[in-house]
Amino acid sequence: MSNFKKYLASLERCREIARLEHQFVTHAFRGCDKVVERLEHAYATVVKRVPKEGNAGASASLAQLQDTLKSSYTTMRAARLINLQAKVEQNDYFNVMLFGRTMSGKSTLREALTGGDGSTIGTGAQRTTLDVKHYEWNELRVVDTPGFGAVEGDEDTKKARETLERVDLVLFLLSSDSIQECAFNELKHIAERNTPLIFVLNMKKNLESEGNRRRALRSPEKVIYKPDEIQGHEERLRFLAGEAGLNPSQVRVIPIHAQAAFLGTQASGLESEELRELGRLDQLLGTICQDVQANGPIRRIQSFLDSALLHVVQQLALFTAQRDRLEKLKPECESGAERIATWRRQLSTSAPKKVRASVDAIYKELEDSIPDFVDANAERSDVADLWKVHVNRLNVQKRIEATAQSLAMEVKEGLQSFSDEMHEGLEFSASHENSPEVKGFDEWDYKRINGWTSAIVGGLGAIAFAMSWNPIGWAAAGISLAFSFFGYLSDSRTSKLSAAKRKMEERLRESVEETKKGCRKALSAWILSDLLDGMVGFAERRLNAILEGIREFENALEEAQYQIDEVQADINLRLLQRVATVISGRNNSLPPARRLVRTPGYASYLLTTERFRDVELLRRMGSVLNERIEVIQETSKQDVLMYLFRGLVQYVEVKSIKEAVLYAPAANIGKITGNRGRRIRLAAALTACQLKIQAIKGDTHAGLHLQPTQG
Repeated sequence: MSNFKKYLASLERCREIARLEHQFVTHAFRGCDKVVERLEHAYATVVKRVPKEGNAGASASLAQLQDTLKSSYTTMRAARLINLQAKVEQNDYFNVMLFGRTMSGKSTLREALTGGDGSTIGTGAQRTTLDVKHYEWNELRVVDTPGFGAVEGDEDTKKARETLERVDLVLFLLSSDSIQECAFNELKHIAERNTPLIFVLNMKKNLESEGNRRRALRSPEKVIYKPDEIQGHEERLRFLAGEAGLNPSQVRVIPIHAQAAFLGTQASGLESEELRELGRLDQLLGTICQDVQANGPIRRIQSFLDSALLHVVQQLALFTAQRDRLEKLKPECESGAERIATWRRQLSTSAPKKVRASVDAIYKELEDSIPDFVDANAERSDVADLWKVHVNRLNVQKRIEATAQSLAMEVKEGLQSFSDEMHEGLEFSASHENSPEVKGFDEWDYKRINGWTSAIVGGLGAIAFAMSWNPIGWAAAGISLAFSFFGYLSDSRTSKLSAAKRKMEERLRESVEETKKGCRKALSAWILSDLLDGMVGFAERRLNAILEGIREFENALEEAQYQIDEVQADINLRLLQRVATVISGRNNSLPPARRLVRTPGYASYLLTTERFRDVELLRRMGSVLNERIEVIQETSKQDVLMYLFRGLVQYVEVKSIKEAVLYAPAANIGKITGNRGRRIRLAAALTACQLKIQAIKGDTHAGLHLQPTQG
C-alpha cells in the first residue's frame, strides 16, 4: 500500500473512532449529570430539614451553596454540550488548528496551505482574523483562529482557547522576531487540554524586495535559517513548555518562512519552486501527514477523551471548591456551638443563683416591714386593702420585673456579642478565600449566615413576665388575717392583743414566704423556658442545625466526588486501552487495572495483580501520548514505591496503611517530587498513602508531606 493510501486509510479509521468515542463520552457525561442530580436532591433534602423558626437564616445559608452548585454546573454543562456538538459536526475530519499570537503569520501560512490569493493577509494592522474559519487541505480540515495577545483582543483569545478542545493537532505559530510571555500563558491552556502540539517557528525576514529574495535564496542559512538563532529559540520554547507543564523533551520545532511559502504560490516556474523550498512548507506538511498516518486514530481518541476528561476535572474542582467553603465555615460554627453550649451550662447555674439573691433582697424589705405594719394596722377593719397598698408602695412586682428584664438584657447582649464574634470570624474566613479553583465559581459569602443577629436575638419580643405572684392574692390573705384578728378580740382584749398581732405577723410572713417561693419558681421556669431554651437555645439549635447541614452536605459531596472519580478513572482507562489496541492491533493489550492514576501529558500509573512484560508497547504508547506509561504489579506498598522511585530512594518505611516515608539523598528530592510535585503526587494517589520525604546522611528533613489524591 502506498503512503498516500495509508494516509487515507488512517483518516477513515479516524472517522470510525470519532463515532465510537462520541458514544462513550456522551454516556460518561450522562453519568456526570446523574451524580449532580443526586447531589442536588441531597442538598434540597437537607435544606428542607433545617428549622426555620424566627427566620430562614440557616436554611438560606445552606441553600446558597445549593444554588451555587446548580448555577455553576449549569454553566459547565452548557459549555460541555456546545463543545461536544461542535466535535460531532467535525467527526468526519481530522482537524488541524493554526494557533498563535496576532501578527505571527497565521493567515499567511493558511493562504500558502490553501493556495489563496492573499486577500486575508494583514498589512501591519492587528486582529486580521476575527472569527474561527475552516479550510480544507489534503483531506484535512485547517482551523484558523483569531490571534491572542492583541490590544482589546480578549474575545479573540477566548475563541481561540475554546477551539483548542475541538481539534486533533495544534500548529503553534511563533514569530522569530518576538516570542513573548503571552505565548507562555497559552501554552498552559494547551497543556491543560493535553492537545498534541507542533511548534512552527516563522522566521521573519521581509522578502518583498527582489534583493532580499535573491540573498535569501542564495544563502538561506545566513539570511533566514541561522542555526544559532534557531537553537536559541528552541531552547527558550523547551523552557517555556516545561514551565507550562509540557514535556520539554517532546517539543517539536519546525522553522519555516510563511511569506516565502505564500509567494511561491503566486510566482511561476523556477522562482515558484525556489520560494516554496525556501519556505520549507513541504517539511511542515510532511510532518503533519506523517503524524496523521502514524498517529491519526490516537489523536482522535485523545481529542475526545482528554477533552471529556477536562470537563470531568472541572466538575471535580467544583465539588472541591464547595468542600473547601464548607471546611472554612465548619470550624467557626463548631467553635460557636461549643462556646454557646458552655455559656448555656454556665447560665443554667449562675442565673438561678442571681435570681434567688435578687428575689430574696427584694422580699427582705417586705418581710422587715411586717412588724411595723401589724402594729399600725392590726385593729383596722380595712387591713386587707391597707396591705395591698403597702405592697404596691414597695414596688415589689416592678422590682421583680426589672430583675428579670436585666437578666434578659444581659443574655441579649451576650448573644449579640457572640453574634458579632461569629460574623467577624466568618468574615475573616471569607477574606482568606484564596484557592485558585474557587475563583471560577460564584462567590460564597461567609459573612451572610443569613440573619444571624435577628435569628439569635429575635426571641426577645416573645418574653412574657407571666409569673405567679399576685398582689390581689396577698390582699386576700390580709383579709383573712383581719377576720381572725377580730375573733380574738371577742375574748380578752388586753390578754389577746399581743398574741393576735404575733399570729397575724406569723401568717403574713408565711404568706410572703410562700409568695417568694412561688416567685423564685416562676422566675426559674422563665429562665429555663424563655432565656435558656428560648433565646440561648434558639441560637444553639440554629448553629447545630447548620452544623448538621454542613456534615450532610460534606457526606453528599464525598459520595459525589467518589462517583466522579470513577468516571475519571473510566475515561483514563479507556484512553490507555484504546491507544494500546490501536498500536498493538489486538484488544485487551493491557492487564486489568486494580488502580489507575494519570496526569495527562505527564505520566500514567496502572496498578495490576498480573505480571506484564510488554515494555515495548508501553514505550510506544508513551511516545505517542507524550507521557510516561507504567504498569506496576501490585505487591507491597514498599515494593511499589521502591519501583516508582528506583535509583532515587534508598529505602521506604511504611508506617501504616495510610502513611509511608521515603528516605533519599537531598540531591534526589527534586527528582522524586517531579515538576510541580506531579511525580510524588501520582505515587501518593496510586498507593493511597500520605508520603513524606526524609533527607538522609546528615541532611535536614525535606519537610514535604503529600496526601493521596484520586487519579
